[in-house]
Amino acid sequence: MNATEAFSKLLMADSDEKFFMTWIVVNQAIARGDADTAGDLLKRHPRFADDTFGREALARLAIMNGDGERAAEIYASVEAESSEARIFLARRAFNHQQWDEATRLTESLLEQHPESTVLQDLLQAIVEASARSEATAKSAVHA
Repeated sequence: MNATEAFSKLLMADSDEKFFMTWIVVNQAIARGDADTAGDLLKRHPRFADDTFGREALARLAIMNGDGERAAEIYASVEAESSEARIFLARRAFNHQQWDEATRLTESLLEQHPESTVLQDLLQAIVEASARSEATAKSAVHA
């Protein structure tokens, strides 16, 4: 059996090897900006598309296609098991000034990655932005 035959056989099987091969090829397609190939692979491999890795890829594909709302929905469906999802959702909450949600998600990430100075800085930025927002709201009420 030559390499092409072996690869074809691998793609026909429903195996862990096929799953991880799909993960590699989908991520390469997304990195190249090839939304058509990534989308096609996700449609043809439902086992992968239904997994957390596949859902993350679907969310990245939605972002590539300019659909941030769809990406947020997909990421929300895997938030508990995906750091990638929590990072996206925390950034989104920060951008929408949803300070409690941004804090919750960032603290969750810090529990998993306590040494991350990036996450520590993000949490500090959330606290500061929240305080500024609150101060602005209070001054508007008194004006």
